[in-house]
Parts: sequence; structure tokens; C-alpha cells
Amino acid sequence: MSVKLWNGSTFVDPSALKRWNGSAFVDVSAAYIWDGAGFVKVWPTLVLQDPVQVTVTATGWQAPPAWWRNGIDFYDIIAVGGGAAGKGDVFGVTGAGGNGGSYAVYTGSALTGNGQIHATLGAGGVGQVGGAIPANGGQTQIRDGASSGASTVLVLAQGGTGVNSNPGIGSGTYGKSPGNRSYQGMTMIGGAQVTGNGTNGNPPGGGGAGAGAFTAGGNGAPGRAMIQWRQNREVT
Repeated sequence: MSVKLWNGSTFVDPSALKRWNGSAFVDVSAAYIWDGAGFVKVWPTLVLQDPVQVTVTATGWQAPPAWWRNGIDFYDIIAVGGGAAGKGDVFGVTGAGGNGGSYAVYTGSALTGNGQIHATLGAGGVGQVGGAIPANGGQTQIRDGASSGASTVLVLAQGGTGVNSNPGIGSGTYGKSPGNRSYQGMTMIGGAQVTGNGTNGNPPGGGGAGAGAFTAGGNGAPGRAMIQWRQNREVT
């Protein structure tokens, strides 16, 4: 609906309207009409915006788009932790593959501090030679924009776990995929399974393959996050 006001000589946009607050004329923030049952807001009208999806591949800050209203509109998050390392060989027997990272999801509205989101992506576990216990993947942590001491952790996606065994052959030596995760119209495609001797995991979140032939297990792949900024169309 387009709303105009008559100023005595022409129709003008409501943005030109002023009201007296007791000491000065100030801008009017909204205009309402009575529809017979209640007051209905007719100005300003909401400009519809499509959701904005961002894939986060490095640790750092993520700012919302200009139209996003803190405390009114929504943000959605998918995060996956880093993949675990594969185990190195023991006496020439191939070690187990690392597990993929785990997923976590979240939806919120209000952000404190600078009104942004900070993502710390989990590192992949580092493969080693021989009988060392394979390293787990790191956690992916998503927090709000407050100072780090006062911030709220919104999402904590756990890293994959290393497997301390040496199956020698078969699927137990493969670096595992975290799988895929869909949430609120977003889909994160996890890193695919790896099978080669000591092969590094596929990003995001894939586990490294176990190793034989006296070589190091594969490194796990780092984690990742997706953020969606989504308009609340119920509030104009």
C-alpha cells in the first residue's frame, strides 16, 4: 500500500510529516489507520528481502546485510567441527581412519555488542607416524558480537574423534565423512570419505585416512559454518 498525506496543496510522502513533542517538531516514525477493529500500520511498508546465505571458510567476523534488523529479523547457523586425523601404521599394519566432525545448528534474533557474529573454525587433527593416538578435530565455535569475555556461545560443533586401532584393511581405514546437514533452507555438504593410504580428509569436516607402509595418518579437514540472514515478515 502506498500512503500519501494532503498538506493543503499537494499529496506528500509521510516522511515529510512532523509532530510536536512538547518542545519541538520531530520526525514521525510510523503511520497507522483504523480499519474498524484496530490500528493497522500503513507506513513505512516493509521492503521484502530474500534470505542472504554466507559460507564461512575462515575464522573471523560476519556482519549482517544493511536491511537486517537486530532483535526483529532472524539469523540461522549450521556449523561442523574439524575432522580427526587417521592413525599411522603399527609394524606396517594400516591404522584406522578418523571420524568426521559433528554438526550443530541454531536460530536467533538479537545480537549483542557490535551486532555481528564471530566464527572460530575447528582445525583438523594432525596425522602422525607410528603408534601415536590420532588427534581429534577441533571444535567450531560461533559466538555473538560482545567482547570475548562477555560473549555468548551460540553454536559449538564438536570435532571428530580419532580411532586408536589398526584394522589393516577395509572401511575401518577410511577417513569418514561428516555427512550433509540441512536446516532452515540451507544445506551444508560435508567432505566426502577418503580411502587412500594416509590421505588427508576432505573439507569441510572430513576425517583423514589411516596409513600403512610406515607413513603418517592423514590430516583431518577443518570445520566450516554457514550463516543465513532472514527477514521477519511478520514485523513491518
